[in-house]
Amino acid sequence: MNWKICLVLFSLLFFNLSVRLSAQDSIPNASFENWSIIGSNEVPDNWQFLSGKIVKDSAGYQSNYAIKLEVYNPGFENNSGLAKTGFPLNSLPSTLKGFVKCNVMPNDTVYIEFLCYSGNSLVASGKWISTSSITSYAPFSVSIDSSGITSIDSAVIILTSGCCSTFGGASIGTELVVDELELNFYTGIKEKSETEKKNEILIYPNPTTGTFTLSVRTGQSAVSNKLQIYIYDIFGELVHLTEITDRNSEIKIPKMSKGIYFVKVNNKHNEYIKKIICQ
Repeated sequence: MNWKICLVLFSLLFFNLSVRLSAQDSIPNASFENWSIIGSNEVPDNWQFLSGKIVKDSAGYQSNYAIKLEVYNPGFENNSGLAKTGFPLNSLPSTLKGFVKCNVMPNDTVYIEFLCYSGNSLVASGKWISTSSITSYAPFSVSIDSSGITSIDSAVIILTSGCCSTFGGASIGTELVVDELELNFYTGIKEKSETEKKNEILIYPNPTTGTFTLSVRTGQSAVSNKLQIYIYDIFGELVHLTEITDRNSEIKIPKMSKGIYFVKVNNKHNEYIKKIICQ
């Protein structure tokens, strides 16, 4: 990652909204339907375009448009695609959700970061990262831990395409498409104990060779809503994501290397994490 992008990302960690609007619990222009010309670029309303190349993608997930960020070379160095939005927030969200697709060049990265503030203090954050391409829209989720947080008044979302300092910077061809962002909030429902959560999700066989069955063992007669399944390697990188609607679903992970992985399952009220071993 070049030094200019590093400075921008560093400053974003301490970003605080300078304009206070009325309290709200939603992301302005979260479906990226409204765009305006700013300088030589068309930019989604309520968003700031900071680096790289921004595109008004006409292939939205459900609506007309989505935001696409591309790595761009103006003639002297590759610049990561970078955009952000900041907005007031009066309740702590449990997750930031949406739909994403991406093209990730070898040794490059795309990510979505969610930051929550109280005054000038960063009180919670979460990040979705992918080093693999996703060819069609897939759900993503960024979870926020509420432990110890007593107040929140604003939030920032950062979208980055092409960001990898280890291998010398962003790569031309890396792009990130995002649409239909939304927030889920803690409902006040009593959290289940970890033992109860473990008993509600069953994975077998474990160890696996890359194919396993995920069984939802809740009190529901059926899985009424889609469950989002995220699989991370031991380094925290997302290697597979999908949705299921059946109580017992077979999941196949192509080219799964030997090692330890973590399966995260999200439903309406709880999050479940299981460790699996591929051998």
